[in-house]
Amino acid sequence: MLGPIRWPVLLGLILLAASVAVYSIHYAIFRDVHHIFIYMVGDIAFVFVEVLLVTLIIHRLLSEREVVCPPKIGPGRKVPF
Repeated sequence: MLGPIRWPVLLGLILLAASVAVYSIHYAIFRDVHHIFIYMVGDIAFVFVEVLLVTLIIHRLLSEREVVCPPKIGPGRKVPF
């Protein structure tokens, strides 16, 4: 079983390898490095906007869940995290 820190690293490496494979297939088909790098820069530039949007959405969903289902912490109980 993978540890709590090891699985995100493994997932990141798998996604990175998948990205390299897709870019390699794209290059093998079209042989246009300039086109690949233009879109790669555009994709990297948009990552920050994606992170912002996902963060705001997840924060809002967690806030709404907390209002609907507040954590049950009473005397003598510890926070589970």
